[in-house]
Amino acid sequence: MQKVIGKGAFGEVIKGTYCGTPVVIKRMIRQTIDPENVRMFAEEIQLMMNFRHPNIVQFMGASWNSYSNICFVTEFLDRGDLYDVLF
Repeated sequence: MQKVIGKGAFGEVIKGTYCGTPVVIKRMIRQTIDPENVRMFAEEIQLMMNFRHPNIVQFMGASWNSYSNICFVTEFLDRGDLYDVLF
């Protein structure tokens, strides 16, 4: 992992590398972990697993090794966030 590049309602977004490829790790913040938030985060992971389109970031994997360590990994695109791209 390299550095935190963003934060959201459920967690933080970290830029890192995986096998030499730039990636983004979205990790739940410990304070937000409760059954409902975990369910919603898992639904987001499930959705990402099913997307395959050149205009959508590629899902690369997820880690769920404990109730306090839940994250998923996608490709990193160096174009800013969606707001920056649209406006």
